[in-house]
Amino acid sequence: MTRRNSGLIRLLLSTLWILLGVVAFLSLARVFIWSLSWYFIRTALAIGLAYYVMDRVRRLRQVQRLRVLTFRAWLEED
Repeated sequence: MTRRNSGLIRLLLSTLWILLGVVAFLSLARVFIWSLSWYFIRTALAIGLAYYVMDRVRRLRQVQRLRVLTFRAWLEED
C-alpha cells in the first residue's frame, strides 16, 4: 500500500467517524427533544387537571352556599 493510499484511507476513516458522531448526536438530540416534549405535555395536562379540579370544587362550594342560604331563608320564612 502506498503512502497516498494510506492517507486516503485515513481521510475516509476520519470522515466516517465524523459522520458517525453527527448521526449519534442527532439521534441523542431527537431523544432529548422527544423526552422534553413529553415533560411539557405532562406538565400541561397536570396544570389543566388541577385547574379543572379547583374549578369543580369552587362550583360545588358555591352550590352548597346557595343551598344553605335558601334553606336559611326557608326557615326564616315561617
